[in-house]
Amino acid sequence: MSDITMTIDGREVRAKQGQTVLEVCQEHGIYLPTLCHWPGLSNVGACRLCVVEVEGTNKLGTSCTMPAADGLKIRTQSEALTARRKMTLELLFAERNHFCPVCPESGACELQDLGYRYGIDSIRYPYLFPALPLDVSHDHIAMEPSRCVLCQRCVRICSERVGVGTLDFRERGIQQMVSPDMGLPLGESSCVSCGACMQVCPTGAIFAKKTAYLERAATAGGPQSAMRAVASTCAGCSLGCRTLVQVSNDRVVRIDADMEAGDAGVLCRKGRFLQMEFSGERITQPLVREGDTLKPADWDTALATVADRLGKIARERGAGAVAGIASPALTNEVLYLFQKVMRAGVGTGNIDAVDGRDLRVSRAATEGLLGPDVRAKVEAHLADLDEADLFVVIGADPTKTHPVAAAAIRRGVYHRRAQLIVINPRKTGLTDLADLAVQPKRGTDGTLLNGVMRALVEAKGGAPAALTAMLMQYTPEAVAAETGVSTDELQQLAEAYTAARHPVLIYGRGMTKQNDPRLIATMQALTLVAGHATATSFPILGLRRSASSTGAFDLGVDPTRLPGRLRFTPAEANRFASAWGKPVPEPTSFNANEFDPKAIAALYLLVGDDALPQEEEMAERLAELDFVVVQAAYRTPLTEVADVVLPAPTWAEQSGTFTGIDGEVRPLRQAVTPPDGVRMPWDVLCSLGNALGLKGSYANVAEVAHEIGRLVPEYAEALATGERAVQFRDASFDVRRSELRAPDYLAESGGR
Repeated sequence: MSDITMTIDGREVRAKQGQTVLEVCQEHGIYLPTLCHWPGLSNVGACRLCVVEVEGTNKLGTSCTMPAADGLKIRTQSEALTARRKMTLELLFAERNHFCPVCPESGACELQDLGYRYGIDSIRYPYLFPALPLDVSHDHIAMEPSRCVLCQRCVRICSERVGVGTLDFRERGIQQMVSPDMGLPLGESSCVSCGACMQVCPTGAIFAKKTAYLERAATAGGPQSAMRAVASTCAGCSLGCRTLVQVSNDRVVRIDADMEAGDAGVLCRKGRFLQMEFSGERITQPLVREGDTLKPADWDTALATVADRLGKIARERGAGAVAGIASPALTNEVLYLFQKVMRAGVGTGNIDAVDGRDLRVSRAATEGLLGPDVRAKVEAHLADLDEADLFVVIGADPTKTHPVAAAAIRRGVYHRRAQLIVINPRKTGLTDLADLAVQPKRGTDGTLLNGVMRALVEAKGGAPAALTAMLMQYTPEAVAAETGVSTDELQQLAEAYTAARHPVLIYGRGMTKQNDPRLIATMQALTLVAGHATATSFPILGLRRSASSTGAFDLGVDPTRLPGRLRFTPAEANRFASAWGKPVPEPTSFNANEFDPKAIAALYLLVGDDALPQEEEMAERLAELDFVVVQAAYRTPLTEVADVVLPAPTWAEQSGTFTGIDGEVRPLRQAVTPPDGVRMPWDVLCSLGNALGLKGSYANVAEVAHEIGRLVPEYAEALATGERAVQFRDASFDVRRSELRAPDYLAESGGR
């Protein structure tokens, strides 16, 4: 954008072509009141408070919709403007039922703030007292239309950022109100419970049911209870959404999207609401089993019991009889220390993350295509979702697992006219939105992808002769017979993928849980055949389970890799052994999802506040072991079968970092104090490591991060700043140099 010059209140300022007058004013610290403007949303000029005087005309203009122009001269402050703004505010107060003493948002209301700013101590117009219905049908959100100023923020964010369009206006005049799905109660509507409308609402018209008056108490309780915001990262999934955790009286009362991080207010139900609804009995002191009963113990006794029992089993049955499983919802620092204690302290290579198999499947595919020494992350970035012109979602339902990614898909479909193809045996939350939804038979994804690849090879050519020859058997008829997908659907899929300029192929656990790396390799080969791959990545995005699923793999919570995604070599093993002061055990084939309880005798399960999948089934397997340690925040079926239970903090009670699916390291910052008796996981692991013979200690989590940066240089700067992408590649890396090949699924199934 080229520079322009304009004059504001007699002051010459520089601006960029394409900016609005409001944006220029905000950039230069010139105050203008607003109620309908929200960064990242379209401007509509609904509230009329940001009006300015334009030299050369007798008309007022709304600065939020007025383009900045070279030579433009405006005034933002004058007696006439102040009178106009006061009149507008008085009309807003008179039109609806704005009674601050009983409003849950009093003290945090933009309309109230403007009333104070402009000295509105009386209203010259008659109050209309409209009788509009209160809607409390939703689990988390209440709508009180009698406090609505019709600013349209909620309507715009629901459509423009969340991509749902649940909210819109109905009725006219004094009866006009925001309504879900043209009259349905919010709890019965198409609302996805993201809460974005609640965050952008300038008044008490949309508020959180369960914490509204806690926020009110914070604003009214003086300095001790004053609300403070902690910039952090959502621990709900692997997308790494940036949050502002609102805290009062050492309690989380609200979670907002962090506007300073560039988001316009989008989180999901889990990130905004469910993370505050801690359930179950909190564990606040160690428990040690005596007979059939778990009894309270002090930390020294509990850790000594863990060290003694794990050490004894390792000595008597071999270190391979001990295993460790960690939740990838933990911080990078805790995950690194966990694998260090298990490897160097206990001497076992049986270490895995709860979703470790998913990462290994993707990694094996990449290594099979690019070579065994490639450590780079070669998948798409989250930012690619906002540029894609075609989404292919296979084996995933992001509306359930990663709703913010689903919002990006909906934005693309509605606002950029991007195409959407859903490939899933089941109907998903995106099926009805899709341009094409195909439902292949279970286990035939590879055949379908090869069928698409055959069509691309025929259309574009240039594939190796061996690959072309193998693909020729994947005729539309053969693929249709094997997969149940019609030949017309196959042709549409191939044509859409060929025509796309910026496609993103999104896959989930429906693909990785098949434990077949070739499926991921086939998707990678498809992007190469189509010419969509770049030098650094395939336009493919795997949706991972937890906040630091990628970090767990990066930092060695894997039976086949050392920290840094490194293969076991004598040189690397010796380097870590020198740093840790103990030998590093050989890699193993341990799998957290499928381990045989008869093959191991003891297991350390580090859960934190995560709710693990299939807890009952895992508890049954743990009950068969001789010794089980569970470190968790709440009592669950898993803690009930443990021999030692160690307390753990929740996400809000600790600091550290997460690594999201795009390789970005983001900070988790402590917002509240953990209960008495609950120690930080890094501190517990340090003490346990010392009891198992490891030397050294850490004064804080930053010292753990420093050790990671020293041993995994790729992480050094990211952990030092708390916000940076981690790269595992050199300048010569280029995925397009891959040898093109694909498995012959038809031959294996006998489907020819």
